[in-house]
Amino acid sequence: FGRAYWISDSMQLSIDEAGRYAMLNITATDSQIISTAKNNLYGLDPNSFTVTSTSQNISGINYKRINATYVFTFSIPNLFPFGNITLTRQTTVPLL
Repeated sequence: FGRAYWISDSMQLSIDEAGRYAMLNITATDSQIISTAKNNLYGLDPNSFTVTSTSQNISGINYKRINATYVFTFSIPNLFPFGNITLTRQTTVPLL
């Protein structure tokens, strides 16, 4: 479970960094934001993660919602009866 927590925390860090990038570069494309998130997955294979970036407009304010998803497999798969766990992290930042 410690490994799952570390990966989840790393996912949150990477999308938070991508959110900061989006706030500083409000004209950045979704692919640039996704690339920033994947580049901040330190020590992990970025190709194993699904990262999305979408735009929202709420009450006249533009936002970027960044999601990261990873299917976590236990090191010893038969030790726990519940199989793989899908880890999901999300952040939303205003673009002012």
